[in-house]
Amino acid sequence: MGNEKPRYIASPYSYYGDSSRPRTYSVWDTKGGEWTGDFVGNKEGAQEVADNLNYKYYECTECGYVQVEEATLTEFKCDHCSRRVIISYEAVLAETPAATPALPNIKTATDELHRCFRAFNDHYFNGEVAEPAITIQAAGKRQAYGWCSLVPFWHRPGAEGDGSEPDGHRYEINLSAEHMARDHYDILRTLLHEMVHLHNVHIGVQDVSRGGTYHNLRFKAACERDNMFYYDFDKPDKKIGWSAAKLTDETRAFIDTIGVSSEAFGLYRAVPEKAKKTSNSFKLECPDCGAKVRASKPGLLIRCKPCDVDMEEI
Repeated sequence: MGNEKPRYIASPYSYYGDSSRPRTYSVWDTKGGEWTGDFVGNKEGAQEVADNLNYKYYECTECGYVQVEEATLTEFKCDHCSRRVIISYEAVLAETPAATPALPNIKTATDELHRCFRAFNDHYFNGEVAEPAITIQAAGKRQAYGWCSLVPFWHRPGAEGDGSEPDGHRYEINLSAEHMARDHYDILRTLLHEMVHLHNVHIGVQDVSRGGTYHNLRFKAACERDNMFYYDFDKPDKKIGWSAAKLTDETRAFIDTIGVSSEAFGLYRAVPEKAKKTSNSFKLECPDCGAKVRASKPGLLIRCKPCDVDMEEI
C-alpha cells in the first residue's frame, strides 16, 4: 500500500514571465491518464492537490474554471473566459450552495404531455390517433379541465389535403392552464379523456351533444373499453352526462410504467379575483313599513310619507 501511486500529481506551470502572480498547478490524473491543466471538470483533483499542498482552491464564478494557488486571493484573472477579473471563492473553506432547482415551464409540461400521449396512443388506441397539437391555455369561461377540437385547426404552410397528419394538419388538445397544479394522475386523466374524444372523431363516432357539453353513451362505452375508465355512479349527470369517468387501477398502474416526471407539472395560471365594485349609491329604509329607497348622496333626510317618519340609512 505504501508504494501505491497517488490519484493526482501536481505540476506547477508559469504565467509566461509574469512573476508577480503566484504559481498555479496542473494535475495529472494517474487513473484517467490525462492532464487536466485548467481543472475544468476536475474539481476533485484540484481540491485534493490543494489539500495536499496546503494551498487554496479557487473557482471562477463566471465559467467554472478552477485552479490551485499558493496565496490567499480575493480575485484572480481567469484565463478560461472572456472576463479579466473574477471575484473568486474558496471551495476548500466554504461549500458551494446547492443550485436552485429549475422551475417547470410550459415547454416542460407540453413535452411530457406529448410523451404520455404517444404511450397512451400505442397502448389503448393501436397508434390510430394522429398526434395533435397539445396546448395549455386559459380556460376563460369554460368550466372544464380540457377540451379538443373537432376539426384540424393547425396547418403547415402550403399543406393541402383531408386533414390527416401526413398532409400536415393537426387536431388540437387543450388543457386548462388554471388546473395544471393537480396531481399528475388527474392531469393525465384529462389528457386520456380528450384522446377518447379525438379517437371517436377519427372513427366517425359522435360522442357529445348540446354544444359539446353532454357526454353520451357512446362516450361512456369508449371510456370503458380496455378498462381505461370506470364510473362510480349509475345515472348520467343532467348537464355533462357521462363525462366524469375515473381512472381504473390498471390505468394508474400503466401510467406508473411511463415514468412521468414529477417536475413536469405544477406551474399553473393563477387568475386574481376581481375586486368588487364599490357602489356610489346609499340605501335608506323606513323603520315602520320597511320601504327602501336609494340615494346618490349620504346624509340625506328622506321622509316616508305614509308613515310620517324619517327613513334611516342602512
